[in-house]
Parts: sequence; C-alpha cells; structure tokens
Amino acid sequence: MVTRASTLIRSRLGGWLACLPWATMALVAILLLALGFRLYDIQNKSLWFDTAHSLALADRSNLVKVLQGAVRDMQSPLYFLLLRFWMQLNDTEVWARLLSVAFGVGNVYMT
Repeated sequence: MVTRASTLIRSRLGGWLACLPWATMALVAILLLALGFRLYDIQNKSLWFDTAHSLALADRSNLVKVLQGAVRDMQSPLYFLLLRFWMQLNDTEVWARLLSVAFGVGNVYMT
C-alpha cells in the first residue's frame, strides 16, 4: 500500500518536473517581452503629469516633507520614499522611469 502511494506521488511529481524547464522558459520569455514593451523608446517619451508630480514630491528636502506631501495628496508614501532614494543614484528622466519599469515587470511576474 505504501509503495503504491509513493509510486503514484513520484509519477505525478515526475510529470510536473518534466514540464518545469518549459514553464521556466515561457515565464522568462513573458518577462522579457514585458520588459521590452516598457523599455521601448523610453528615452524619447515626454514626462506625463503624474510622473512629474511624483518626481517633484520625491525631490523634497527631507523625508518628513515627502511623507507630508504624500499624505496630503492621499497617496501611499512608500513609492515616493523609494523614488526619493532611487533618484539619489541618478537624476535623469530615464532613470526615474526605470523604478516604475521594475515594478511593472514585477507585477507581470506576480500575476
């Protein structure tokens, strides 16, 4: 009885494990496609109002002002805090958009 159950479990897991490389390749292909769509011509697009507003809010002089601005605008402050630290690494428009690109590709992965 025990050997039959273990054989059944092994055969089911073996079938699942045999599909794993294809599933992994499909996931990587989907993520690369999502990344490509988000990065396509990113340097030539103008800033939209919400992106410019986020950059202005994250560019405040200290963290308390960033938090106050986010709360006043009824926004979640975590993104603005991350954007503030992200923009300390580089301050170009493309770099500012790369944080949203990372979140977008992460969202595709999670779904």
